[in-house]
Amino acid sequence: MRGEVVPLVNIGSKGRRRRLARGLALLAVGIAVAVLDLAAASRWWLVAVFVLVWGGVLDVLQALGHT
Repeated sequence: MRGEVVPLVNIGSKGRRRRLARGLALLAVGIAVAVLDLAAASRWWLVAVFVLVWGGVLDVLQALGHT
């Protein structure tokens, strides 16, 4: 028992699925907004896209990391 590493998990499987789904949805919306706004991207649209993609990436990474 001494050398054994026990992973710390603070989220259940239902929470991981929910977080992964939300992350993928945020990524999809962020990418769609970026594609639709490529022609005339103002700085404020780019900030909105960054926030959406950043939130999506965080959710996906946390879901895959079981945190």
